[in-house]
Order: sequence, then structure tokens, then C-alpha cells
Amino acid sequence: MSDYCEQIARGLARAGEEVHVWAPPIPAPPSPPLQADGVMVHRLSSQFHPGALKELGEGLDRCPGPRRLFVQYVAGAFGYRAMNLAFCVWLHQRRSEPLWLMFHEYAYPMGWRLKPAHNLLGVVTPAMSRILASRAQRIFVSTPAWVKRLPASVASSRPIEWLPIPSNIPARVDEERVRTARETLSGGRPGILIGHFGTYGRAITALMDEILPALLSRDAARRFVLMGRGSIEYASQLCARHPALADRVTATGGLPPDDLAAHIRACDVIVQPYDDGATSRRGSLMACLALGMPVVTNLGRSSEGIWLETLAVESAGDALPFAITMAAERLLRAPERWSDLGRRAAELYASRFSLERSLATLREVAAREEAGAATAVAPAP
Repeated sequence: MSDYCEQIARGLARAGEEVHVWAPPIPAPPSPPLQADGVMVHRLSSQFHPGALKELGEGLDRCPGPRRLFVQYVAGAFGYRAMNLAFCVWLHQRRSEPLWLMFHEYAYPMGWRLKPAHNLLGVVTPAMSRILASRAQRIFVSTPAWVKRLPASVASSRPIEWLPIPSNIPARVDEERVRTARETLSGGRPGILIGHFGTYGRAITALMDEILPALLSRDAARRFVLMGRGSIEYASQLCARHPALADRVTATGGLPPDDLAAHIRACDVIVQPYDDGATSRRGSLMACLALGMPVVTNLGRSSEGIWLETLAVESAGDALPFAITMAAERLLRAPERWSDLGRRAAELYASRFSLERSLATLREVAAREEAGAATAVAPAP
């Protein structure tokens, strides 16, 4: 989410907006506000605790009006172990400026298989979201799936805009860099490189545990490339269970953005399973689409209709590992389709998911509000 905030803030500043960002502290001595690319960054003394909220209020009051608050919301970002009710109440009571609210996530799930502490979050976080949603003049969501979770009274009385999460890595990369990455990953041997990019949380690795060995077992010329933070640890655990695959699985760990883009592009096909399905809030999926990669993924409870409408990805009907493996197998055995699928992926990203599209949506919404306010105060003819 921090990458997203940086992209949006810098993009709005480039468009001529005055942008201030209030963020939690970093492990360093207190510092004055930092201006970077037209964005003024203010570091709070704590993670939105009462003292920090006082600082935030005073800082906002010093900014010349009119002001608009744009809160990037996921409960875990505001401290108190994702249960900062005080922040939500404080923001609800601060009515001196309009509030725009961006739901990156709406609430934690509940379930009988989950730990009591997690189910407690499943009770508290929806209440926090409802408090904020009832205060917001306008709501944005990273996926339309969150709209279904909003209380009917809120959803029906406030404008809600879909604002997908853009890729946080470059969408273009030097082809020589791609060739170098391919040579490194393949060891100079011919064959097919299958990639996966993510952070290797348990829900995803539970799917990969079955998909990866199944795909490698079907063709000795295939190699798997695991990219992103946590990939080295996951590869080590996987290969300990499947030692015969150890020389056909490569993990890069975290990489600088340009290197990561080159490694993704060096692959032939990307496999991106998600327990809740392909959705526009998944930055890892957006990165692969932006780079024009042929992607295998799956539909699920959070998936938008756009994936079936555009056919920009090879999709399985649900998150069953066997179904995803079969979808990947179809694409791997049809290399003549790879280029066209990648082209459709890039076109979909540019038209619906890119940073430019998000910034245009925000500015269009602001322009409509300003036009409405001007009409409301215009003198009668």
C-alpha cells in the first residue's frame, strides 16, 4: 500500500495538486517535513496513537483551505494491531473538510477454522469500516467485491468508484536486460520458464505446493522461477519436500523494480493463483499484465466480471489446484497463443488498471464535485 500511496501522491502533484502525506514514523530520529517530487511528507511521532492524532489535526489546520482528506484504508496500517477504533472515531468527528475514503481492504474475515484473535479482528474491523464509510462523502474501492460488504444504507447513499491498484514496477524494460535475465535463469539451456510473482503468504503457497510440482512433472524441459520477497524461503521449503525438483526451481528474492520487471519478462508464462480469485487489488497480477505477459490465474469470490469479458488471462473457474494446473497446461502446450494473450493483457491494463487511469478518475471526480459546488452557490438568474 505504501507504493500505491507514493504513486498516487506523486501523480497528483505532477498534475498540479498540492499534496501533503501524513505517515507513521520510520526507525530514525524525528525530522522536519520532507518535500519530494512536489509532495510534502510529514512523519507522525507514533502510528496514529492519540498523540499522533493531535499532531495530525494541528498539521491539517495549518494547511490552507479548501482541503480534502483522502484516506488510504486498510485496518492494519493504523496501529493497535489493526483495531484502532480511536482513529476511526477521531476522523468521523473531524468535519472541517470533506473525506474521500479508499478501501484497499474492507475487513478481516471470520471462520471457525481461524484463531480467536483473528475472529476478534473479524468483529472489530467491519465496525471500523462502517464508522469511516458513514463519514465519507465519496468512497473508492480497489475491487467491486468490497461494495457488497458495505452496509446497504452507506452503499446506496454515497458515490462509490472502482479504483484498481496499478503496477508498482515499470511497464517497459530494456530487451537486453530481459535477455540477460533469461540467460541467468535458464543457465543457458533451452526450455520453458514458468514464473510466479508474489509475497508467498500461506493462502497462496498452499495452492503453489500442488501446482508447481504438477507442472514440472509433466515436462522435463520446464523450469519454475519464483520472484518476490519470501521466494527464497518458500523455494527452500518446497525443494526439501521435492528434492528431485531442486535444480529446476529458481528463486530471486526481492529485486529492484527494473530487475524484477526484466525477470518477469524473461519468463514464457506466468502462473498467479489466488485463494479469492483474480482481482484488481492484486498488485502482483497488475505487474504481470502491465508487462504484457501471458498469465494463468483463477476466478473466485472477489473476481470482477472483466476477466471473463476481456479474455485477457487464461483462467480456471475456481481456486482448486487441479483446475489451475489444467488451465496452465492448456496454455503451456499452445505457445502460438502466448503473444496474443500478452497483448490483450497489456491493453486491458493500460485502458482499465494503469496509474494514469486512476489519476484521471480522481481528477474527474474532483472536477464533478467542484462543478456541483459552483452550481450550488451560483446566484439565481
